[in-house]
Amino acid sequence: MVTHKKPPSTTFQRFAGTLCMTGLLALTALGTSVTNAASPRHEAAPKAAFVSTHTTPSVAFPTVAVLTMHSAVRPPTVTPVAPPAPKPAPAPVPVAAPVAAAPVATPVAPPVTAPPTPQPVATPSDPLGLIPQFEALGASAGVATEFVCIAWAESRDTPTIVNQASQSSGLFQFMPSTWAAIGMAGLPEDASVATQVAGAWRLYQESGFGPWTGDPCVG
Repeated sequence: MVTHKKPPSTTFQRFAGTLCMTGLLALTALGTSVTNAASPRHEAAPKAAFVSTHTTPSVAFPTVAVLTMHSAVRPPTVTPVAPPAPKPAPAPVPVAAPVAAAPVATPVAPPVTAPPTPQPVATPSDPLGLIPQFEALGASAGVATEFVCIAWAESRDTPTIVNQASQSSGLFQFMPSTWAAIGMAGLPEDASVATQVAGAWRLYQESGFGPWTGDPCVG
């Protein structure tokens, strides 16, 4: 395979030849200076003849060509690089709101219910005539009136009434055992009103109004 080498350019050849000739002239001048220094001094030749004999020919350097070569080399184009974009700030971490504590229920005390006030029993107009009978046995007017109230509260002035739950009976609701204990015969509900008054007065003389405690009339 035959390869063809590209011949050097004419400008380069001229530049190289000029350099070589300049070097030769410099060496020639250096050799002449050395020879003159070693040889005996002679009378100097006329300055004008020396100048005309050793005048160094002027060399025209290819200035334009060199400038053209340098001007052909252009500096590389620098592309500006944009600065990196700033990193976005991290998103704030949401903080959960504190949970309010559930209110503690205050125990409410149950309302205090006052016991009912016993209503006084209206004293009847003594339809059975009990007051004069008690007074005849020696009772005061106040005690006699109190027995009128007890007869109304216990039996509603009914001498023959019987409480089926407790078996008490009569105007003053005697228990059969109590009736017998005070020396009374039979059952209270079978006795007359006068006999029941006599039994009530006898029991009052022994125990007062204690046997009728809790009765609204007694308090």
